[in-house]
Amino acid sequence: IMKELGSDEASAASVGEIIVQDMGMSAKILQLVNSSFFGMPRHISSVKEAVVLLGIDVVKTLVLGIEVFSKFKNALAVLPVNAIHQHCVRTAAVARELVLAEGMDQDTADNAMICGTLHDIGRLLLAEHFPDQYRQVTELIETSDMPVFKAEKKVFNVTHGEVGAYLLGLWGLPDDIIEGIAFHHAPG
Repeated sequence: IMKELGSDEASAASVGEIIVQDMGMSAKILQLVNSSFFGMPRHISSVKEAVVLLGIDVVKTLVLGIEVFSKFKNALAVLPVNAIHQHCVRTAAVARELVLAEGMDQDTADNAMICGTLHDIGRLLLAEHFPDQYRQVTELIETSDMPVFKAEKKVFNVTHGEVGAYLLGLWGLPDDIIEGIAFHHAPG
């Protein structure tokens, strides 16, 4: 799917055909396109139609997010993974619109969208591999009204932004995405 999405010849039909072959991905795309966030005037029941309405760039980011978020099975015991994914999808859409409203180019908008989609991946990594310690983070948040990143710093001596940025650096993502994720709680 990522190969097709990156192709100059990619079309809504070709992307939709690939997505339809994966029931989980199809269901997630349809769930997202029909969510109140996208505000569609009617129910969308076709993956191809969803791809047309959302556009290739949005679908590319959604597919990346779906694939990444589906890998964290153990984190489900500690975190509301679906809620975090929804938050990241909304953040991605807002980031893209802000970049475009500022008159920046499409590549910058795409990177902002990817950054928004993946900005909380470090939370999932920490919860996946250190569930007991992440429960301590959750307890700190609930008992002291401490922001997530400060509670993580207290328990792990690192934040989810730093962990996520490190992983994405290993994956070879562009520096502006890595920096955006590393500093999303301190953008200045």
